[in-house]
Amino acid sequence: MAVELRGPSPVPDFGAVNGEGDDLPTVLGALPAGAVLRPFVIVLHGPPGAGKSTLAAEVARRYADEQWRPSGSGPLPVHWLSFGGASVDAREILLRLLAECGAPRQDVIRAALAPNRKFDRQLREQCEEFVRERVVVLDDVSPAVARPVLKVLRHCYRLRVIVTSRREHGWRGVDLRYSVRPLASELDSELPEPRLRRSLEQLSAQERILLDFLASRRSRAPFTTLTIRPSKRRDAMAGLLGLGLVRRVHEDRFALSERVRGTVLSHPSVLVTPHKDVTWELAGAAVQLLEASAGLLDGRKFMETEELVPLLPHELVPHIDEFMQLPAETRRLRAKHLEQRLISALATILAFLGDAHRLVALLRRSPKNRAVRRALCALARDVGLPDTAQSLIHGDTSADADFERAANHYATGHLDSARDALGEPFETEDIDTAWALLLRGAVLCDQGHVLEAERHLRFSADLHRAFDCRRGTGWALLHLARVSLLQGHDTEAAHRLRQAAEVAEALGDVRAQNWVETEWLRLRAQRRDNPAAPDRDRLVLAAHESFEDARGMGWTHVWTGHAYEGAGEHANAEAEWEEALRRFAGCQDALGLAWTRHRQALTFASDRAHNAHWADAYWAFTELGCAYGSAWTALEIAARAPGRALSQSYLTIARWVFELLNDTNGQSWAEAVGMAHADDATAPTTGSHMSDDIRQFLANHEAGEPTPIPLHARDLILIQGQSDTSAGCRVRITLLDESPTADTTARLLVRVAPGPGHPWASNPRATPWLTATALPLTHATLEPASALLRPSEQEEHGAEFDFVPHRTGTHRLRFTIALESTGTVLQQVETELDILDTGQPGNHAAPHAVTPRGR
Repeated sequence: MAVELRGPSPVPDFGAVNGEGDDLPTVLGALPAGAVLRPFVIVLHGPPGAGKSTLAAEVARRYADEQWRPSGSGPLPVHWLSFGGASVDAREILLRLLAECGAPRQDVIRAALAPNRKFDRQLREQCEEFVRERVVVLDDVSPAVARPVLKVLRHCYRLRVIVTSRREHGWRGVDLRYSVRPLASELDSELPEPRLRRSLEQLSAQERILLDFLASRRSRAPFTTLTIRPSKRRDAMAGLLGLGLVRRVHEDRFALSERVRGTVLSHPSVLVTPHKDVTWELAGAAVQLLEASAGLLDGRKFMETEELVPLLPHELVPHIDEFMQLPAETRRLRAKHLEQRLISALATILAFLGDAHRLVALLRRSPKNRAVRRALCALARDVGLPDTAQSLIHGDTSADADFERAANHYATGHLDSARDALGEPFETEDIDTAWALLLRGAVLCDQGHVLEAERHLRFSADLHRAFDCRRGTGWALLHLARVSLLQGHDTEAAHRLRQAAEVAEALGDVRAQNWVETEWLRLRAQRRDNPAAPDRDRLVLAAHESFEDARGMGWTHVWTGHAYEGAGEHANAEAEWEEALRRFAGCQDALGLAWTRHRQALTFASDRAHNAHWADAYWAFTELGCAYGSAWTALEIAARAPGRALSQSYLTIARWVFELLNDTNGQSWAEAVGMAHADDATAPTTGSHMSDDIRQFLANHEAGEPTPIPLHARDLILIQGQSDTSAGCRVRITLLDESPTADTTARLLVRVAPGPGHPWASNPRATPWLTATALPLTHATLEPASALLRPSEQEEHGAEFDFVPHRTGTHRLRFTIALESTGTVLQQVETELDILDTGQPGNHAAPHAVTPRGR
């Protein structure tokens, strides 16, 4: 589990201060000791190359080491914000500072669309609360940019602000203005003017082009080579470093000294490569890099090159502020398409990193950009703000927005609404289908349709792997583990959880890692011989809380309470479930609320005053579309109802829903409740473990000491004949006509053949009617769209289709087999047919069934 999401930007290393003056001790002595509570602002001003940044870096480092936090937890954090003289909006500076201070995200997300005055008030309040006891350096900034920032920071507790600027005048509300005399750093002392000119004369053409570009950039701030992507530019950068014209200030961050910058600008080269062409090239390469990283998160397509290796999102974190400035560079080129691609990829990465403050800054800069709004919508949903999430995509009618709406409904537990928002399943095999299948599978799992959920999720995982969408792959595996848990396949669930954890950890998906840990808690809670582990539970809760994931915290409390209840610690279980209710209410998760109330009501087994509690839970499950929850709640009401007529009414509902879900476990318990009320002690037959539970349940009723249905009983769905039906039948597709050609009709016969030992093979007369739905995946016609058939090897029990190809070449056909009575999908197969030109020999590839990929 990872809990550290954001942190201060490191202080650059400009080299040691060599001057003989007393600047360093003077400035250090002017800063107040830690006991002084009020903020203190120093402005270091001077001409270019005077050493202001070098002095500020050294002062910040030494002061932070000397002045520890009052709590004794460590030295004061130092935030280095370098702007290179560029014009930057004060709101963006404050948002970046709040992000680095780890300020909560809910308030700033709520205010994202607010008018400027209300938004500014929110920023001031957050800064006063969270930007405290630290050192902030605003490097190379003008008074016009710094003044509104300092106006806010002046109210921050025990804050020390160091500003460097070329401007001496125009400052207000500062405690000290200090003029910095020309002061040489180690680097500048190594490059006197004659040597600098000789170095410029030694440059190759590519090195001089790159140096001219760096010197003329809008911002003088340190830069990263991640924005110098093509190999020829990288090679040129290595040459500039070797000659000492570019200096390394921190790992992969570099800067030009003012002496080098001034000399380059005053001695223009005679090279004819336009500056705009270099800007285009580097901006395009930076966009490709961001899109490649975003592709790992959402599966988007990007232009692949031999040099381009996608970076993980967390590898971009140290350089994210430089990428935040790139849209302004592309805007100068009037490259709207390039700018939109850059902003879209950047928004996806920021949302994944949970960096709400920088994402809100991006939104305030581009308020109508739908990609940014959708990214912030996803993050708002993750931190428990579904209403805000919906408002962010209001008016967006794109397919991507429809998916976000469905995900918002799912986060609030409205399962039927989520399915309605998703619409009909897509027939294409693209990344949009992969995400839709993932969400649909998660919804079906919560509704209790485990077989359909597994088919959707397996196909989703396959598609995400095909598109190298690692985030989608991890979440598909996580939901598949949930399906396995619901089916009682603990070993398979553990395997899938380990797979999901590996993918999430490799990608740095903090939220997915936390949810994997919550499902591990669920697995341990459902193993009744496994006691509660409070220390582990607290770690998982802390991880969710760090990400501000209220739903994650709520479900962690649910399964922790489950473990306590199984261990007989009822008071602890009740406390956990009360906390779960609070969390779910905060994030509006109605399904979490319903299940928690259902579990709470189990502790009221002998108290009829809580029948209303059960009724509320039942209607909640019904309105949300959770058939599985409504069935178990109806069954619990039937077991507790005072009158036989009322009990039978709810028992009938439970039986009917369990039958629709094909859940033999639920049906067995419904039968047991009916027997208990009829004073019949014969236990129904089901799995051996559950059979013991049911026999004990009936024996207690017969002895006059009725006991409730065990808590763990509702955590299992058993599907009758699941393994036999899926493994014991094969779909056979036969081509009845020879040598099909374009625009001519060829007949296909589809049969479902039961294998040896399958119930359908032993009793052919009892076989159910099936439907075969045909879909051409290429330019062809298949009629009829669907047909009835019976499981049998005999041709007369099969379904015949007319296939008309409208072009030559390979055609793909898909057939979906389902139960005619319920519509439950049993299997899906594809076949390929080669349609040859009439002038060629009549050979053709025989149809073959490909690996079924159920939806």
